[in-house]
Amino acid sequence: MTSSVEFMPLVAAIAEACAFARALILVLKQEAEALSGSGGMMSERLIKTKDAYVAAQARALELLHGNESALGLDGFRALEELEALIDDMGTASLDALIENHPEKVEFRYERAGVFLSQGRDEEARRDYMAVLSKEPAHFGALNDLGNLQMESGCHHAARSLFYRAVSAHPGQALGHVNLADLLLSQTDYEAAKKHYQIAVGLDPGLHAAHQGLALALAGLGDEAGA
Repeated sequence: MTSSVEFMPLVAAIAEACAFARALILVLKQEAEALSGSGGMMSERLIKTKDAYVAAQARALELLHGNESALGLDGFRALEELEALIDDMGTASLDALIENHPEKVEFRYERAGVFLSQGRDEEARRDYMAVLSKEPAHFGALNDLGNLQMESGCHHAARSLFYRAVSAHPGQALGHVNLADLLLSQTDYEAAKKHYQIAVGLDPGLHAAHQGLALALAGLGDEAGA
């Protein structure tokens, strides 16, 4: 059984990592403009804060390994806080840029992608919709939100978004593949075939288009073509 002597340094290490994470988030927000306008160059202050956070997190994880049962309620709360801070760290500079430049949709689109990678689907969905409210034909937002809606089972909404994407950007092969994938999942093989063929014509090397076309042809009973 783990003693309280081992327990206290573990919780303290997690708390220290949280403190450095909060400090790093603050610096990221304060230096957002500089990071955006300098090709991502980090200041000495930001580098030092980041290094301190990384070292603190590494120590906390090292102590945590194999000692999860020693955490206790306070330890679990501290660990949950650290995990939330790690998520916030990914969007800290983008939050500041969006606040200062609400008219620039690319910052919000980029943050939506970060939210998506963190499994924060609702926050990603809100950002994609905010992008589309300002730029209705934004190709990335139409497709990414369409995929998110499809994964959530909202097929009608996804279909509408994908059709908007191919209508506004008929020369983008990926848009046709996304629409065709949805049509294929709904067994609309003829329509799926059409869009896979367009995608193949636009980008003959696009593997997903060839694979989807084979499935659509097979669904139509054209085994030889498939």
